[in-house]
Amino acid sequence: FNDSTLIKNLEEQIDKMTEELPELHHFILPGGSSQTASCLHFARAVCRRCERLLTKWLNNQIEEEQSQQDTIMGIYLNRLSDYLFTLARYIAYKEGHEDLIYHKSK
Repeated sequence: FNDSTLIKNLEEQIDKMTEELPELHHFILPGGSSQTASCLHFARAVCRRCERLLTKWLNNQIEEEQSQQDTIMGIYLNRLSDYLFTLARYIAYKEGHEDLIYHKSK
């Protein structure tokens, strides 16, 4: 797993979908949309958890034991979670659902 073209492909797909989406000005909640989008938000949460576990594992490794592949894997997981977030928004948008904006409770 050392092919940075995978990361580039994710970034290109994110950019392509983002062009069609309304601009984000607030945090949004992963609800109020289709079942598909909700599943993608769930997958994103799992991906973020994997990213945190990888980071924790890397922080416990001796620097000499870390490889470029480990770093690329962390970058890939980060971009994958961004892709899943954008894809969830994109599908919800195409199905006519609006983003559910987070409002801080008082």
